[in-house]
Amino acid sequence: MPTLTDIELSKIIDAGDLGLITIDTNIFHRFGYDLTSPSLTALGQFAKSPIAFVLPDIIEGEVRNRMSGNSISATAQLRSALRDFRKARRPSAKVLADVEALLGVGDDINADVQGRWTAFVDATNAEMLTAGEYLNSDALVASYFGTKPPFEANEEKKAEFPDAIALLELEARGERDQKYVLAVSKDKGWSAFANDAKWLIIRDELPVALGFFHRADGYVVGRAVTMLEDAEKFALADDFDREVVKFVDNINPLIEADSFLFFDADFVSAEYEGRDAVQEHDVTIIDSDKDSVTLAFDAILKVNITAEFSFSIHDSIDDDYLTLGTTEVSRVVEVESHVVMKVARESGPEDGAISLEIETPRFVRVDFGEVEPDMQPDED
Repeated sequence: MPTLTDIELSKIIDAGDLGLITIDTNIFHRFGYDLTSPSLTALGQFAKSPIAFVLPDIIEGEVRNRMSGNSISATAQLRSALRDFRKARRPSAKVLADVEALLGVGDDINADVQGRWTAFVDATNAEMLTAGEYLNSDALVASYFGTKPPFEANEEKKAEFPDAIALLELEARGERDQKYVLAVSKDKGWSAFANDAKWLIIRDELPVALGFFHRADGYVVGRAVTMLEDAEKFALADDFDREVVKFVDNINPLIEADSFLFFDADFVSAEYEGRDAVQEHDVTIIDSDKDSVTLAFDAILKVNITAEFSFSIHDSIDDDYLTLGTTEVSRVVEVESHVVMKVARESGPEDGAISLEIETPRFVRVDFGEVEPDMQPDED
């Protein structure tokens, strides 16, 4: 279906012609595969509605594989760090074993992923679509050789098979139910497929998609934004600022820089220096009940990141590196944070957030530009 305007999509929802909602793998990636993320668990609101939250089996497989891969990689890094710690600090074997047990280093990763996935499916009442029931293999082959979306005319066409399988399953389910499917994906291949499909409608952000189901609650947004921007009068602003500071305190920058010398970079500190005001038009309601409303918005944080750079130069004669000193460099960067906040429908100055979470991964890429040693002589 060609791209619909927001008004056209609202009319389809109001008429009861939307039957399904789904999300692509890249939406799980957007929230760091954290299946307890408020944005993802908000999909549970459809459990008692005529609209079903569905997931093609191929997406389940992709998400679980990514979760397993991330867990295996993180566990390997932790084991390596613990080995280094053991060599440097010589803790007792019992202490190290207790730490590993507490962190679950030896736990079965597949069982852990299975447990987290099952909990998510239960919490959201997700319905799984199976290729065996919905996939038209002839249509899949025709799409591949006809280079139809999501397949592209390049050597990487085979990489689009999971997307093609998911999209054909969703279109088939829409055809069976004679209901439209709202799919959330940032993949251009999904949008291209939807343009030629009959039942598929695409939006690229989950909060935006969920917002269509809570338009009647829009009056809460203006009041909440006002409360967020006046810490002297409203407890909600204090709650928000405390959470932001906590987020910044735990930031883990990925430091990038350029230099004519070899260098190593170490993160030193991150300090919160303020934020842009939250604008009412940037806030979306993603869930609600009779007592509360859940808001989602992006906040631009200003953070002063400091790193220490250690410089060296290669000595071709001794085939060694000569140390040329260190320097600390600070950069103020803008960090886009995604916030999910639940507030009471009727709240006053002393009412804070019912819940508040910043869902942005704490790995922030910081480019320090050109760096060089501090060659100034030390002052006596």
